Amino acid sequence: MKTNVLPIRADDELLDLITKASRITHLNKSEVTRQSIRLGAAELVRRYATGKPSLVEYLADFKGLQIPKRRYPIKRRP
Repeated sequence: MKTNVLPIRADDELLDLITKASRITHLNKSEVTRQSIRLGAAELVRRYATGKPSLVEYLADFKGLQIPKRRYPIKRRP
């Protein structure tokens, strides 16, 4: 089995998430990271396999969100 070491930069939030997952699953941090990369990489490939999403696909993600009210009314031209 060939092993590669890949240095990965991680912010504090990601490190806390890995530590929390490690405690919950009783796996060590390296195994949690490997499993996360496997799951995340598959999802990333699935999302970007078709290339850039169309405008309709992009706007579909916003379905159900409420449009915030304006502070000031729109000025209409006379």
